[in-house]
Amino acid sequence: MDREIEPSPTRTTPPMRYGRIGKRPYSSTNSSLDRMRMSINESENTCPPDLSPVGSREQQHLVTVIGRGNSGTRAASETLSRSGVYMGQPLNSSWDLVPPDDFYEACRVMGKHVAYLGNLRWDFSKLHSMPIDPEFTTLVTSYLSSVLDSDSQWRGWKLPETTLVFPWIVRLFPEMKYIFWLRDPRDSILGAHITDDLALFGVDSEHTEDIRVRRAISWKYQADLVKATPKPRNWHIVRFEDFVIDQAKTLNLLEQYLGIPLVRIPVRTAAVGRWRTDDGIHHFDFLTPDLVEHKYVDTSEHVRQKPDIGLTEKLQARLHRQFTGTSAKLQKAVMKLSNPRNK
Repeated sequence: MDREIEPSPTRTTPPMRYGRIGKRPYSSTNSSLDRMRMSINESENTCPPDLSPVGSREQQHLVTVIGRGNSGTRAASETLSRSGVYMGQPLNSSWDLVPPDDFYEACRVMGKHVAYLGNLRWDFSKLHSMPIDPEFTTLVTSYLSSVLDSDSQWRGWKLPETTLVFPWIVRLFPEMKYIFWLRDPRDSILGAHITDDLALFGVDSEHTEDIRVRRAISWKYQADLVKATPKPRNWHIVRFEDFVIDQAKTLNLLEQYLGIPLVRIPVRTAAVGRWRTDDGIHHFDFLTPDLVEHKYVDTSEHVRQKPDIGLTEKLQARLHRQFTGTSAKLQKAVMKLSNPRNK
């Protein structure tokens, strides 16, 4: 749940709370799922790689938000919903479409095809060429039943776990509009999220009992997965920090991208840069390239980099070997910025 957005006095849909396990309130014989099953049956139980439950013309009015949990994606979903985009039913207090169980299972179906190479490196190449598992398509269609069966002109959904299956979502919905919602990983890993443990979604990675390390690894995995995926035709990046600090400008760019007017929602500026007053470990060397790429650190400053704290000796040694030889600028980027006394 993203707690940084001010609670709003009214909702377009009633807030609901679900745990990881819940019963889907929609019939398994809804029209969108029936259409998908018919397509699979007609092809003798083999689903073509890019068989989509929605036509390309309809996809042009579909929107989804890509972004790790605790990245402020709640703000994106609330903005879209209050602006007239139907985001499915029911929505929980984080404006996620729930219950998510079918989608979680879809994540596991795809996750088993990701090969872990060690040293925080994964091979995603198989995902871009292999046929999409028909079970995946059926599960996603089931989860999205309220969205796909809606008569609303603009429809969409938000669920942080969508990031975990981004490669196959892009192949199923190549014409959909994607909003990639970013947040400084040093803030993102301060809070707990179910995707902190990648093993729950069938993804192999380094094992560690340190929860901050586990969250940072999850952040890196999802960032790497997005980078490795060929970008769809409609792709727009938003930094959470920009949305909070200058919502008017950020919304203006989003309006130009989507072609619809968007409403403003209340936000808290205190949600930006919370890592500066955090007493725990919130930076790890392997996050530095992404911090630089997304302009969360300024490499023009000559700052000293201190070693990470909290990693096991084995994992720390592996990470050191992995990043040996990378740009000196990327190796330098955090100590001064990570110390609130230097701000």
